[in-house]
Amino acid sequence: GEAFGSILQHWPGATLDSGRNGNDDGRFFVAVKVSSLGGGQYHYEYAVHNVDNSRGGATFRVPVDPNAAVTNFTFGDIDDNALNEWTGARVGNEVVFAAPGTNPLNWNTIYNFGFDCNVAPGGGLVVLDEARVGPGALSVSVLSQIPGGVPVASVNIVARRRA
Repeated sequence: GEAFGSILQHWPGATLDSGRNGNDDGRFFVAVKVSSLGGGQYHYEYAVHNVDNSRGGATFRVPVDPNAAVTNFTFGDIDDNALNEWTGARVGNEVVFAAPGTNPLNWNTIYNFGFDCNVAPGGGLVVLDEARVGPGALSVSVLSQIPGGVPVASVNIVARRRA
């Protein structure tokens, strides 16, 4: 995805990608930073920026390995109102953060989601379900890092000079 257009591109050490609802609505950017806590534990921290998706986000879903243990759900938004916090829970083979009806992830807003897990990261898709009805798909998928996803290959390119 195109990383320009979100402040999240300035988060050191994070990887960033974006997704959209076809051509029917705007983009969500997802930045993720995974930190090793030691002892086989990892902290996953996501920052999700609704750049210009008019329908907003109602849930943020992260697939997890079936054998993963997930703890320490965290959420951060732009206010101090404890009554409108999103709640995080393990639901089947996903971590699901769900918005109360009064606090979807609206246009030009960034929310943070986090949890600890005993499974290392790999590549996969996170999903934002739309908060309101409208044209296009019911959800937006964004490439990110998830517990137990496909291992992310790293490629080292060595420049060789001719004598």
